Formats: sequence, C-alpha cells, structure tokens
Amino acid sequence: MENKKRKWIWRIALPLVLVPALLISLGIFLAEDIPDAPHPSMPITLPDGSSTTLGEILEEAGAQAAAPEPEAQPEAVLEQPPVPEDVFEFTFDLNRSFLESPDDRDPYRLGREFARLGQFDQAIALLRSVPAGHRQYSRARRYLGWDLYTQELDRPRIGLAFVQDSIRASPLEGNVWQDGYRTLTAAILP
Repeated sequence: MENKKRKWIWRIALPLVLVPALLISLGIFLAEDIPDAPHPSMPITLPDGSSTTLGEILEEAGAQAAAPEPEAQPEAVLEQPPVPEDVFEFTFDLNRSFLESPDDRDPYRLGREFARLGQFDQAIALLRSVPAGHRQYSRARRYLGWDLYTQELDRPRIGLAFVQDSIRASPLEGNVWQDGYRTLTAAILP
C-alpha cells in the first residue's frame, strides 16, 4: 500500500513541477529581445485631451508613491450626488471621476486606458515604465505580454519575454501561468 501512495504522489507531483519549469526554459529560447524602452521625452496625450511627456508622468507617479499618508480625518457625512438623467451623462461622469482620482497619472492605469482606446504605442510606453517595486508591476508585464504583444500586435515571441518577467515577479498572482501557457502556445504555433 505504501508503495502505491509513493507512485501516485510521483505521478502527480512530477508534472506539477516539470510543466512550469518546461514553460520557463522553453520560453527562454523562444522569446525575442524586448525592444528598447521608450525615451522619457515621448509625448503622451491624456484621455482628457491634455498633453504631457512620459517623464513627467513618471515623476508625478513617483512623487505620489513617495508622498506621506495623510492623517486620518473624522468621517464626514456624504451627500448623495444627483442621479444623471441620461446614461451618456453618467458614463461621462465616470470618465471624469477616473481622471480626477488621486492616482490619475499612474502609469499602469493610464496604460490600460490607452490600450482600451487602441493607442498601443502609448500604452506600451506607459506599461513598460511601471517600476519593479510598483504594486501592479507583475500585472503590467502580463498585460504587455499576453494582451498587447500577443493578442493585439501578433508578436507572441516578444510577449513571451514580458510574461516570463511577470512569472518571475509574482508566480502566484492571478492568471499569470495561464497567460504564460497561452503566450508560449502562440509563440510555438504559427
């Protein structure tokens, strides 16, 4: 009986260890080099229509991350905002609240917004600029690899490098392994 348990454990445990190791090692050979990082003087047109540079966004995001936490204020009574009459006005109010939020110049959020709008060059520049210590770093790398480079731009071999970086940064986050397998499959199969 003891011998059967050991065989069963090896039949389950071995593939669970080998498949991720195979993914990472095979991906190293298939992944293309990541293109050069965008220059900080790259112009970025914000969703509200204003224009700035990538460097200014990164400086502002860094200043927000380094800013001390404000002291706790006593709870204020919040008034219920009036309900808009039209759905379009409500959608516009949501977009305006997105731009007025405290981290409206966060490179991750702006990059996702630009990708949603179809401006992939600006989205890639912003998402690649997310620093390694940022709380969304792994998600930014995964989004670059699977969603942008593999699905939108049909360049899975470049995307594979970003997904591998995401796996290294946070191997237990969300669908990082699923995106890794999907990107690897897209890189192998034409």
